[in-house]
Amino acid sequence: MTHVKAEYASIRGKISSAWNLEHGQFNLQVTIPANTSARVYLTAGSQDAITESSNALGQAENVKFVRLENGVAMLEIGSGSYSFVVKG
Repeated sequence: MTHVKAEYASIRGKISSAWNLEHGQFNLQVTIPANTSARVYLTAGSQDAITESSNALGQAENVKFVRLENGVAMLEIGSGSYSFVVKG
């Protein structure tokens, strides 16, 4: 599989997620409805391998890096649209 797209009509609004693999990069687009939050899990060798809208995670708005464990990064995000890239 090289791409997937899904949507869910939640009680708070539409949640959407789409990812693809292209040129050795994992690209993830996520939309979270207003007044909600979510956790995002990304396979990554380090925090520095992940960007959101071309920004380092430490500079990305409404994105909190929680931890990296066994090659999986856990992020907490607020409502909005996000574009994550994991360079491999």
